[in-house]
Amino acid sequence: MNSENIEKNKDVQQFFYMVKEQIQYKPVREDACKELQAHIEDKTEEFIKDGMKEEKAVFQAVKEMGDPAAIGVMLNQSYSLQMDYRLLGLILLGVLGGVVSNLVYGYDIAYSGYFFIGVVLLFLVMAYGYRFCVVHTKVFAAAAVAFVLFFGVYGVIKGLTREGHLEWLHNALFGMDDQKNIVLEEILFRFGSITVMFGGLLLIIPLYAVLLYKGLHKKGMKIMAAVFAVGAVLAGCICQPLVEYFLPAIVTVLISFLVVSVAAIGKKKELCVPFIAAAVVIAILFGMRGNQIKENAELFFTPQAQATSRWNDGYNGVLIKELLGRAEAVGEITLTDEELNAYGTGEWYFKNGEDTDFMKPFYYTGEKPQMEDILPQHYLNNYRIAYVILKYGWAAGMVFLAGLAGIVGMLFYTAFRIKNKLGFLIAIGNSTVLAMQIIFYVLGNFGYQFGNFTNLPFSSEGLMSSIVNMTLAGLLLSAYRYDRVVDEEQLEQGRRNKKRA
Repeated sequence: MNSENIEKNKDVQQFFYMVKEQIQYKPVREDACKELQAHIEDKTEEFIKDGMKEEKAVFQAVKEMGDPAAIGVMLNQSYSLQMDYRLLGLILLGVLGGVVSNLVYGYDIAYSGYFFIGVVLLFLVMAYGYRFCVVHTKVFAAAAVAFVLFFGVYGVIKGLTREGHLEWLHNALFGMDDQKNIVLEEILFRFGSITVMFGGLLLIIPLYAVLLYKGLHKKGMKIMAAVFAVGAVLAGCICQPLVEYFLPAIVTVLISFLVVSVAAIGKKKELCVPFIAAAVVIAILFGMRGNQIKENAELFFTPQAQATSRWNDGYNGVLIKELLGRAEAVGEITLTDEELNAYGTGEWYFKNGEDTDFMKPFYYTGEKPQMEDILPQHYLNNYRIAYVILKYGWAAGMVFLAGLAGIVGMLFYTAFRIKNKLGFLIAIGNSTVLAMQIIFYVLGNFGYQFGNFTNLPFSSEGLMSSIVNMTLAGLLLSAYRYDRVVDEEQLEQGRRNKKRA
């Protein structure tokens, strides 16, 4: 008896109808029943060989399969969408913390609108992101070209013009007096801003994960193209005149790039050549920016070497270390009026008058200086952990740090539970990007600042931060959500068949 006859049999159709009714995710119902049909066909053939008539053989085969509802329930457990509610809960808790912080700082709820936009984006990407990554290869190839042109070429051009080269090109692209270029200037001003480029740079990692996964099946030029995309983007950002603003993002992307590459290559050592070549080029470019790298190394290891004014980051690092050393176990740091004045003017540190502005009065709004008045200018966003410790004590700070450690742990725990290769590469890359931002942020809050401050994922202010980090988290959760129901190879084959048709 052939498969077509079995499919048309009323007993078989009724059996599969009851099975499918128990499977909640409709797109996998047919696939989930294919293996059951194979078992029915095998049993039917056995009964026919034993002398049973065809129709009765099918009936008996279906009967021996067992209760279709019970089978459907078991299949539903294997083929259902899944959700990591612990990671999602921690992310939403981080968002709530950001909203509450803004309210405590005196901002109204409307100011926190970017948080709500980010949450909507998180759920949208979580719902559709991973399947989109699997199917729409051309979109990612186009995105790679756009990334390279904007981040890579744009950055290299700015770097060359900074050195006095390509003056004609600089005038054409960036000349503010040329009215013909007013539209281009506006575009470059908006999309070439430090905030947009810093955030956008981090999105190269999930893009790279998709391109690299596609390249692994064909090797050769596709892998070279994927590596070139990341290498060009990193090169462009390293060449930027204000490289210190991009340095944390560059290092974050570089580390994430290596993590995804190692996860993809595995034991295939012959694929290492393009990655080694990219690493050499990036190392050379870093060497060419030696002065900036040295300054940022000083800012991290010996901030006092750059503490020439109470307005610079070197002094902020020294001040935060000093204040944290005096923080209470519980409750706000205790400071006298004289100490508040000394910290506020910088007189405690610049005793010999190295900072000529240190005697100018510092900004405060009350009748007398408060603890908030002596903190770095951007403490509301850059020093949230330090502020919690200074305001509420080390106990509250430890709770804050434990929550961040929980997020980092859950990011990687979720990533390593994903079995699909593409899903794992996206998840491990995005986890690394999010974790590195958290690590840099925590270090900066203890006076060890590397480059300019990164954002604290899910809690920092800013629309770009919310969009980028929610997209990264959403793709990770989406990869985990579809891990049991999406067959990457099957979807790719379906796309090819549709293309041929």
